[in-house]
Amino acid sequence: LCMSMSFGGQAQKELYSSGLRHFEAKQYNKALEYFYADKYEAGNKDLLIRRVISNYKIGNLDTAKKDVSILLAFDAVPDEIYLYIGKIFHAEGTYRKAIENYKVYLRKLSSKSDQRKEIIHLVKQCGEALKIKHQEPKAFVDNYGEELNTIYDEFRMIQSPNFENKYYFTSARESSTGGRRNRKGQKDNVYGSFNSDMYAIELVDGKWMEAEKLNPFINTSRDEIALGFSSDGGVLYYMKGPDYSKGTIYLDSFAIKQENTLSESRFESSNRAEIGDVYLQVFTEDIIVFSSNRPGGFGGYDIYMSFKENGKWSKAINLGPKINSRYDEVSPFLTNDGLSVYFSSNRIKSIGGFDVFQSEYDLRNKSWTIPTNLGEPINSSCDD
Repeated sequence: LCMSMSFGGQAQKELYSSGLRHFEAKQYNKALEYFYADKYEAGNKDLLIRRVISNYKIGNLDTAKKDVSILLAFDAVPDEIYLYIGKIFHAEGTYRKAIENYKVYLRKLSSKSDQRKEIIHLVKQCGEALKIKHQEPKAFVDNYGEELNTIYDEFRMIQSPNFENKYYFTSARESSTGGRRNRKGQKDNVYGSFNSDMYAIELVDGKWMEAEKLNPFINTSRDEIALGFSSDGGVLYYMKGPDYSKGTIYLDSFAIKQENTLSESRFESSNRAEIGDVYLQVFTEDIIVFSSNRPGGFGGYDIYMSFKENGKWSKAINLGPKINSRYDEVSPFLTNDGLSVYFSSNRIKSIGGFDVFQSEYDLRNKSWTIPTNLGEPINSSCDD
């Protein structure tokens, strides 16, 4: 009997340890499988707090709240639980309760804690959300569905310039070339993550067809991210690198030069993806817009523009203090007439995380207007 109990206890420890390793690898769905298989979970505060975080991360807020109730019944409640109670209320749009719990957590932090600025920022965002909450909605938001989306990341969706029902996007899903890889790029089928590949998908008679990966020569075991097309649709711009933040930008005409090779070439411009310039938009063959955290900005990532003149790209031009702030401004998108720019920012004026903002170019004053938050439901307490 003692030996049986010993083996049982060891098995439970292994379940928790396996769940913890998946948790640290940010594989929250897989971590939860092990956490829920642990029959001693009700008395394990560390397991329960990680279960709360995992469910929060994948959007299972009601399930996360059940574990919050269990944790609050302990004599010694982990301080971190108040942070995630705040985050759950924030995600649900219950901003006053979110503020209350953020402030409880703030009081438990040391006066020297680096986390204080982050929590104060969240409190201020909730305050802004209360002001924005009752604005007239500018649109409705609908999920594209499981034909396009998975439990992994799907992003950078781009409409084909030549076929209005065809779209390109980037995803780090299970079919990713090279399988799971660790941070060194080596295969790790257990705790590794999938790198991103580029996909195409068509909408036929109101239904999404199955997504297809682009040419196998263009997707590799590294991260490939679709950025945009030339105006005639004949050239694809994309980034290839070790992760989302750095790499090399290439352009490809989809023409196969010879067996096993593509006609890709490096895109030479003022955008320096190798040093961390991100979110490139090729507005025209002679105008690009992108985000960069290079020195000389206003703080965090700023939005820059560059022009091609006489075959050479100009020095990147910062769009200035009306657009950029001491926070991050990313994912810029110029409208076809070039007179409106949409971008995402995590500034205080956002509801939470990154929100979508819009600014218009004032031709009379030759300057950008102060950006406006597009409000709910376009924006949420999560990253938009």
